[in-house]
Amino acid sequence: MTGEASTEGLSGPRIRAFNAVVRQRSFSRAAQALGISQPAVTAQIRKLESAFGVVLFERTAGGAETTDLGLRLFALTQQIDDVEAAAHALLEAGAMAPRELRIATPSPQICMPLVAGFIENFPTVRVSVVLGSTGEARTRLLERQVDVGLLHLDSPDERLSSQPYRRQRLMALLPAAHPLANDAAVSLANLVKKPMVLRSGPSLTQAMADRALAKAGHSVTPALWLETREGAHEAVASGIGSGFVLDNDTIPDPRVKPVPLIDADEEIWESIIWLRARQNQPAIRAFVRLAARMTHGVEGEGQSA
Repeated sequence: MTGEASTEGLSGPRIRAFNAVVRQRSFSRAAQALGISQPAVTAQIRKLESAFGVVLFERTAGGAETTDLGLRLFALTQQIDDVEAAAHALLEAGAMAPRELRIATPSPQICMPLVAGFIENFPTVRVSVVLGSTGEARTRLLERQVDVGLLHLDSPDERLSSQPYRRQRLMALLPAAHPLANDAAVSLANLVKKPMVLRSGPSLTQAMADRALAKAGHSVTPALWLETREGAHEAVASGIGSGFVLDNDTIPDPRVKPVPLIDADEEIWESIIWLRARQNQPAIRAFVRLAARMTHGVEGEGQSA
C-alpha cells in the first residue's frame, strides 16, 4: 500500500464524492447533490481509484455503474454520511430542530394528514414527499434517498425499524353505475362476473387481491391492466370495469364507489419505517413521535421491523 493510499486515499471529500456517485448513478447528479462542480467530483473519484489501484465505476452513456468492489465499499462507507449528519445535528446550536424531511410512500391519502401535522409543528422544515409503489418506497429508504417511509413492510429487515400507523383492508372499487355499487358489501364471486381493471407491476393492493381471489378459487381475465393506482382509479371511474382499493386509500370521487368485500378478510398495517442507523436524526425522531401521537394519542416507541 502506498503512502497516499494509507493517509489520503480514504479522505472525507473522496468518500463523500464516492457515496454521492453511487446513490445518484451519475457524476453530474452527484455534483449537484454535493453543491460542487462535476470536474471536482470526477477528480475525487480518480484520486480514490488511483490511490488503491482499483476501479469503482464503469462509465456509461447513461451515467456511472458501480462495480462489484464499489458496491462492497459502499456497504461500509454509506454509514459515514449518517454519522456525519448525526454529529452535525448534535453539535449545532439548534440540533433538536430538524431542517429537512424526505418521505416516500405509496399512500398519499394516509400520508398527507401526517405531513400536514408535521408542517404545522415544524413550519420552517423543508418537507418533500415522493410517491411510488411500496417496493419503490422501500428501495428509496434503503438507499437513503429519503429519511422515512410510510408503507407496508411485508418481511423483517434488521436494517429497519418501524412503528405501525394505519390498518388497511381490501375493498372493491366500482363505477358509480355498476349494478353492485349500492350494495352494503359484495362477494368476489359476483364481482368477477363483470369486467375488471387490475394493477400490473409491484402493487400491494393487487397482491392482496390476488391472494383473496386465489383463496376463493377465482381467476380473472381483466379488461385492462394499469401500472399506477391513479390510472386504475380513472379506468374504474370511466366505467371500463371494477377494481380493488385499500380502504384508507380511497379518493373521494362521485364517479366511483368503494364497497366492502364479503370474502376478503386480510388486514395489513401501513407503518412508519426508518433506517435503524439513522434513528437519532432530529427530523426522523420528530416525525415518528408525531405519528405515534396521531395514531394512539400518546408518544410511542419504535419497534424493530
